[in-house]
Amino acid sequence: MNTSWNLSKIGALAFWSAAVFSAVTAQAAPIKVYVQEEAVVNAGTSYVGLHLLQPDGTTSPQQAWNVYVGSLAIGVAPTLGGPWTTQLAYCVDPWNWSGSGSLAYWKDSLATMSPSPNATSDIQALTNPTHVTEIEALYSNYYQGTLGNTANSAAFQLALWEIVSDNQVDQVSGTNSTIWTGGQAILTALAESHYEMGSQHYDLTAFYVDRGPDGRQTVGQNYLVASPVPEPGSISLLGLALVGLGLNRRKK
Repeated sequence: MNTSWNLSKIGALAFWSAAVFSAVTAQAAPIKVYVQEEAVVNAGTSYVGLHLLQPDGTTSPQQAWNVYVGSLAIGVAPTLGGPWTTQLAYCVDPWNWSGSGSLAYWKDSLATMSPSPNATSDIQALTNPTHVTEIEALYSNYYQGTLGNTANSAAFQLALWEIVSDNQVDQVSGTNSTIWTGGQAILTALAESHYEMGSQHYDLTAFYVDRGPDGRQTVGQNYLVASPVPEPGSISLLGLALVGLGLNRRKK
């Protein structure tokens, strides 16, 4: 029995299994899809001070809008005719109104998005490296607590808007104080921890509107969908299973 050979093979198989797992979970991007809003899931309502994004990238004067603050169900399909898959999403676009019906979107991994120099302002804001780091920390620490919880969902959504807009969502007359306080508490805690990652880890997929070559398609909001990343222990178990298969094949 050649022990050194077996150990080297085990190491190679473990490395290979991790590589295979990463390849399986990697997001090929960007992909053209169609998206439509289906329902509000866990959301409160509140007046907040928002600026609408104009086609030239500038924002309108602040206005008080009564908006849903929380998670949404969106339908995603590879073609305009479906089939539709429902996914839980959060809005990452506090400037534009959501569209009615189905719109053309791009699907991409937030971690690896590389916008072109002429990308519209909403995409530049989303993919700003500082924003990406802060968004990942927000999800890692607080997303799990939003599932099935309206108050947590509303606070989470507000914090997400504040990150993407560089704190340009304002408290105005009629603002829901519970939502506002909850969102600001999240932002304060994240800043104090220097955006340290929490115990949960997610792959974040961005769905952003195809605004056309001139960027003038202003209807439709951008979204993020979170998919849990398996714990390292799960990857190790997969590696061991593949190692076992390799050794069994060697024995035969």
